[in-house]
Amino acid sequence: MTHSKWQFITKRNVEVKYLQQTRNLQLKQVCYLSWCFYFIFLCWFSVCFSKNKRMLMSDLHWIVWLVAVASCEYGEKLKVILKIRNQKGAIDVGNPVTLDCSISSDLPGWRYRWYQWRQIEGWNVINDISGDTYTVQSMSQSDSGEYWCCAVRDDHPHYAEFSNAVTLTVQEKPKATLKMKNQRIPVSAGDTVTLDCSIEGGFTGWRYIWYKLNWTEGSDLLNDTTGETYTVQSVTQSDIGVYWCCGYRDELPQSSEDSNVVILRVQEKPKVTLKLRNQKKSVSIGDNVTLDCSIEGGFTGWRYTWYKVNWAGRRNLVKGITGDTYMVQSVTQSDTGVYWCNGRRNDPPRYSDNSNIVPVIVRGKQNVMLKMKNQKETVYAGDNLTLECSTEGDLPDWRYRWYRWNQAGLWNELKNISGDVYTVQSVTVSDSGKYWCYAFRDDPPEYSEFSNAVTLTVKVDFSTGNVVRLGLSCLVVTVLLVLVSECFWIRVLSASTSNEGDKICNSE
Repeated sequence: MTHSKWQFITKRNVEVKYLQQTRNLQLKQVCYLSWCFYFIFLCWFSVCFSKNKRMLMSDLHWIVWLVAVASCEYGEKLKVILKIRNQKGAIDVGNPVTLDCSISSDLPGWRYRWYQWRQIEGWNVINDISGDTYTVQSMSQSDSGEYWCCAVRDDHPHYAEFSNAVTLTVQEKPKATLKMKNQRIPVSAGDTVTLDCSIEGGFTGWRYIWYKLNWTEGSDLLNDTTGETYTVQSVTQSDIGVYWCCGYRDELPQSSEDSNVVILRVQEKPKVTLKLRNQKKSVSIGDNVTLDCSIEGGFTGWRYTWYKVNWAGRRNLVKGITGDTYMVQSVTQSDTGVYWCNGRRNDPPRYSDNSNIVPVIVRGKQNVMLKMKNQKETVYAGDNLTLECSTEGDLPDWRYRWYRWNQAGLWNELKNISGDVYTVQSVTVSDSGKYWCYAFRDDPPEYSEFSNAVTLTVKVDFSTGNVVRLGLSCLVVTVLLVLVSECFWIRVLSASTSNEGDKICNSE
């Protein structure tokens, strides 16, 4: 026992002894006064009412005697009881506590004195409390200790005994611990991160509150979980921040301390570059194709994954290739598609970003033949012309483009022509020139070679038949001109004659 506590107990015992002696003295005075009152009353009653038959002497004797005894025994039953209101067991830090002090008396005017014993500070009189209730709004470790109360009044009896002692034990909240589960630092973008919150003490029934402190936006309450784990699927830069947790439950202790913080840093995935080695605009069937995948940052131990999307939109994983080079020997039409790659390894950063895409177009060696349909040795002005472009094989969905090199030295694409036939009705000399075509498809994209050139020379026919036809045409034109001229002059002469007749008539 410490010296200060011994002093407190000694002083308390002295005060209690003093109060008891004072109370006993008061009780003796009350008893003496009661017996004196009893004796005086008995004498008075004997003189005044000895002849009254309605009340027996013995009955009155017992009544007065009981009053006196009750007066003497009243003080012995005044006891003070101290209780903790609505509280069981240890008290959590921060919780409120209320102590109730009650006395077994119906007498009014009681005031209360409160005492506290603290392990460090010793005993203390709580001077600012005189009511029968003492409340601590937020308990702390310094509030731990033993508490008493004492009832005091100005009228008789003045004092009562000290109450029983009540011990308040304030316990620290259970500690919460936050860890990143099965994860290495730093975290790469795309990783899955799981945070695990555990609370010491073996208590059950915990529900958890999760917090995140962003670098720029302040603290957020993560409302999407109340469990002991918080998982982020495929983390991004927006998940960067400081995380912590705490627990709460219905039973005591009702809450835990906030956990330690875990800082989540997300490292960007290394960039990847995909190139086509010895790249050409298109490589043909039978060629060799090599794709090179490189990852920035100088990290080693990468294993590569290769992907391909064909022109039908189907994504395929290229199996069996984990190196940084993908080679296709003797490509075919089925190798046409879009390729990309990425990398993964055991140490952070464990994943790379996806590379750029590289289209690989395998062009078939399709031969295209251009010829003049119903070809004549010589094409004359006025003839009809049909050119036909044809490809080898039975591949469907071919479309065609047509080109002409005219005599003026201009290269023209013949618009609005996508079929395999080009027709000119009644050719003229201006249609002369060289013609080509080629075929193409969209799915998969494939182009043929240019066709052979077909030279068209349109001539004017000066044969006998044509001369006769030309002469007859000229004769017809001459006759028409003569007839038109005759009609004109007849009209002119008629108009002149009519005017002369009008003049003669007018003169007369």
